[in-house]
Amino acid sequence: MNTSTDFEKIANDFLLLVRKYIRLYYKPDINEGYQKYDKRELQLMDEFFKIKTQLNAALCNTIDIKIIAEKLCQIIDLGEEYINEMEDDNKIPNCLLLRNIAAYMTPLLKVFGTTSKDIDNIFSADFSEIVICSPSSSTSAHELIMPYVSALTVFRETISELAQQRNVNDIIKECDRIRDKVLPELGIILNEANPEKPVLALKKQSISREAITEVRQSHRSEVAN
Repeated sequence: MNTSTDFEKIANDFLLLVRKYIRLYYKPDINEGYQKYDKRELQLMDEFFKIKTQLNAALCNTIDIKIIAEKLCQIIDLGEEYINEMEDDNKIPNCLLLRNIAAYMTPLLKVFGTTSKDIDNIFSADFSEIVICSPSSSTSAHELIMPYVSALTVFRETISELAQQRNVNDIIKECDRIRDKVLPELGIILNEANPEKPVLALKKQSISREAITEVRQSHRSEVAN
């Protein structure tokens, strides 16, 4: 990790990855949404608590930003290693555990200005999301936006296919530009394997090219299986 920009990218990419799994697999309204902690999850939780204790001690004694960043990176490494193991075994990671890890990291990252303020609404302890329209509204931002994003994804896919059939290169290029440049800057990854299920990321957060590739490869694997 050479610069603060590197750390910010690592942290935000991890939160984006966790957000993806939460959106795809976390179902808080049904019993299956609360997965049992198996041996691997208990191991991850134990390792996370050890680093968390060390990090809390560092915060209480002297605010050493370098040490704090190193401890947060260790937590990220634990989470990514766990996710990769689950993917290799064709298993779904425990989303609640990942969410708890992200919820711990979020306020610390915000203190150092490395995340968007909207992350609080995604990983907050009460599982609430951004509420818009009016104070009394129960509709979250994700719930309101997703139908429009899904419709745009299907429309773009249809136009792209028609343009390819008629060999209209300018339209094909514009469809690709929307997919690869415009929407990622808005925090949206178009999932071509399943156009009706795009991935909505963090608001006003630019998504790295590596994250886009990772999400699309993950969805292609799910479709293939």
